[in-house]
This record gives sequence, structure tokens and C-alpha cells, in this order.
Amino acid sequence: FDPKGNGEWTVNGSYAHYVAAIANSVGDAGSAGGQPATIDFDYLGPSVNVGNPANPVSSAVALQTLFDWFNANGGTNRPTRGAPSIPGLNTHIGDTLKSPHSQEVTLGLSRRIGARGALRVDGIYRKFRDFYATFLNTTTGKVQDQFGKSFDLGIVQNENDLLDRSYRGLNFQATYRPVRRLGLGGNYTLGELKGNIEGENGGSGPTTSGIRFYPEYFNVSWNAPDGDLNANVRHKVRAWMTYDVPVPSPAGSLNMSVLQYYNSGTPYGAVGTVDTRPFVANPGYVTPPASVNYYFTARDAFHMDSLWRTDLALNYEHKLGLKQARLFFRGIMVNAFNRHGLTNFWGGVNSDLDLGCGTTGCINTTVLTNRNNNSIAPFNPFTTTPVEGVNWRKATAVAPAPGFGQATSRYAYQTPRTVSFSIGLRF
Repeated sequence: FDPKGNGEWTVNGSYAHYVAAIANSVGDAGSAGGQPATIDFDYLGPSVNVGNPANPVSSAVALQTLFDWFNANGGTNRPTRGAPSIPGLNTHIGDTLKSPHSQEVTLGLSRRIGARGALRVDGIYRKFRDFYATFLNTTTGKVQDQFGKSFDLGIVQNENDLLDRSYRGLNFQATYRPVRRLGLGGNYTLGELKGNIEGENGGSGPTTSGIRFYPEYFNVSWNAPDGDLNANVRHKVRAWMTYDVPVPSPAGSLNMSVLQYYNSGTPYGAVGTVDTRPFVANPGYVTPPASVNYYFTARDAFHMDSLWRTDLALNYEHKLGLKQARLFFRGIMVNAFNRHGLTNFWGGVNSDLDLGCGTTGCINTTVLTNRNNNSIAPFNPFTTTPVEGVNWRKATAVAPAPGFGQATSRYAYQTPRTVSFSIGLRF
């Protein structure tokens, strides 16, 4: 909308509904074909190669020790460690399952500054709905395999009541050309991605929530607390300058530019697993969960380093006088000051030069509890507030393994100084 009809002021608004097809990993969850089953058992036998022994046994000997104990103590007839996952048997797809979606509303105002520049501000609100979740409770029933063994039945459906994810932001943009050869511009985004479900990870994309999975065995307040989500970048700045270097016309054209990046650090929390079975009267499940997630800190208690990066570019072009043929050269220097910030939780977020680090991320977020270290005191999560150092602790660095919050991959760090160039002909 142009209130004056001359383009000086412009008001804009929009509504959008974003949706895609159901993710293959979710849509195929009830199919036995091509889907791995998972049946876990606890190993309670002799320790092998614990820590960093001076003379570790070979992998073959270690595996033989593990399986000798396992086979001598019931083998596959042992109680399972939590609920097995057998696609096509104990996981079904709900009849009404649909793809998650988001609804977006934007409202903006722009102002033209003569013929040299422009200003613009936009407000954005985005709400996410219809999350994937596995429902497994006392009403979903049980199934049996061909050997008569019973399993609890989980049904993949959509969930909106207990899960929340929303984004709100303000985006400011400015461009200005003080002289013909010099261009300045930038944008700043103040945003917040908040809720209690990430909804995806770096390795597998869309994920299925367990917020309705054996609900008697956890409280939402400590299993899926609200907070800033891992993809939240509160402050994002991009500022640039371009300059057309004056050179004689027969020599061609030369352009130089600089681009400054800033992203505030993304958040993460200390989350570990606890066994709540001793504190819950089993209402009739075949295999109650052996562990559930527990947030020992706020979801956004820790932050990655902020990203500071300066990129430089040089572009040269020369007409060859043969129709449209042109000789060109392009040189780029990424991260000119060679900063080494620990900026990437998943990898590949701040630069397309980086790769992802898989489902566990690029840093160590291991939290030790009585579930994985019997020297740590157990606690009742329904009645007790755990104490760090007593009921839980962050993983410490033991060479070569990193400690909590330290890098597990080179992709945890921002892209180092990188120089690239290209030269060729355009016709």
C-alpha cells in the first residue's frame, strides 16, 4: 500500500501457510520394509578397556567378552532395556496423520530516501503446528509378534496441546549510495525462536516427539521445558560496502566489496537421562521406558560463541571486443581476520562451506547421571531437585575425548580464513 502514491512510503503485509509432504522417515515408521528395528539390552558384565588403559585388548577379544557374558545370562531372552522399536509391529501410523506446518504473518513499512537510499522495517510472527509425536499409553493397546511375545503399541500422530514452537522477529534494512561508485547497506534482525520442541536435528531432519510416550514416567516441566530453541539467533547483523574502482574504460571494470557478519551465539542446555521406573507404579505396560530425558538446566542455559566474520571480494571484467565475450576474474577471502570462534552446534549453520556433524551435534553435551555412571547418586525426579556434582555432572575432558561444551568436530568452529578465485570467459 502506497499512502501518497509516489513511492515515498510503502506499507506491506502478508500471510503465508508453509507445509511440505510428510517426511519419509516418519511416513515409513509403520513399515517393516527398509526400516531397522531396535531392541536394546543392558550389559552388566565385566568392564573392558575402561578409560585409557596402557595395554587395551583387541576389538575381537573385547567383543567376545561382551557376548560371552550376554549369552551366558539369558541372551535375547533377557529383559529389554526400555521399549523396543519394531517398525510394522509396535509402531503404527495414525489415520489422520498430516505434515507439520507453520503460519506466518508479516507487517512492514518502508521509506525511500530520495534517489540514493531506502529504509525498511518488518515484523514477523511464525507459529508452528501439527508436530509429529508417538502416542503410547494405556489406551493404545498391545501387539504380539509371530512368537507370541507382547509389545506396547505406539501410534504416530500429530500433537499440538503439549508442544509449542514459535518465532517472532523484527528486521531492519537500509541501503544508501552517497556517491555513484560507493554503495552501503545492511540489515539487522532481532529474533526469538522459542518453545519446547526442536522438531529436527542435523542428521535426520524431522523428528518425532516423545511427549506422549509413556506419559506416566515423566513430567513435561523437566522433560520438555520451554525456552529459546537451539536454532535461535537473537541478534543477526549483515553490513556491506561495494566500491567501483575508477579505471579507464578500455581496461575494463573493477569492483571491491566487504561483507561483515555477526550472529549471536545459539543456545543449548544440559540434558541427561534418568530411570524413573522405581518411582512409578506400572499401570500395565509390557516394557516401561528405561530412561527419559531430564533437563538439569534451562534449555538455553549455555551459548555457543558469537560469530564475527569479515569477507572480502574482488571482481574484474574486461570486454574482448568479440560480440559479448568477456574475460572475468573473481577472488573471495572468507573470514579475513581468521577468527576461530566455537560457533556451530550442528555445523553448516553459519556457512555453506561447513558440513553437518550428525544427530549428536558438533560439541560434547554429555551429562552423567546414575543411568550411565553408578558412582553418581540416583534421585526421584518427581520429588527431588537434583544437585550438580551429586546427582549429575557434566562430562569432563579425558584425552582424547572432549569435555562438556567442547568441540567434537572441526565443523564446530567457524570457517577459517579461506581464499578462492575463479577466472574464465563469458560469451
